[in-house]
Amino acid sequence: MGTTIEPQLRKAILLPEPGDGFIRAIQGILSFRRLVLRHLALPRAGFMRKKYISKTPGKNGRYSAIEYVLDPWYVVPTFGKRWGLQGWVFWLISRKLPGDGGKQYAPEGYLIKDLGPKWSQGKGLNSDELERLRSIDRGVCPFSRKPVTNKL
Repeated sequence: MGTTIEPQLRKAILLPEPGDGFIRAIQGILSFRRLVLRHLALPRAGFMRKKYISKTPGKNGRYSAIEYVLDPWYVVPTFGKRWGLQGWVFWLISRKLPGDGGKQYAPEGYLIKDLGPKWSQGKGLNSDELERLRSIDRGVCPFSRKPVTNKL
């Protein structure tokens, strides 16, 4: 572990080189934090986890976003999303709201096979291609030397 700022950046912004004691203190604090998070912190309970994407597809068979941070990609423009507290806050800070821009942010949702750049949308795996991939013998796992099942 080195310092938190690379030497080139530190020189470019004219910061003095930190002392050895400071570097050791920062490394100790970060090591302690890593130890606590790795061995003592429990995973977040299911009801406390933030849910950004719907678990099941909607009536149209497409998945949609429940929450968004920057742009309202795949968010259904409901009354609550546009006129609720979050909508007003986003409007005050000049962020886009669900429904702004028409179909630009795909408010109808998405299909997993359509994810990716525009040129590849609609070119997801069809059932014939999926069956062909499932039928290919993939051999042996190089790490365990156990046969790999052909299930995808």
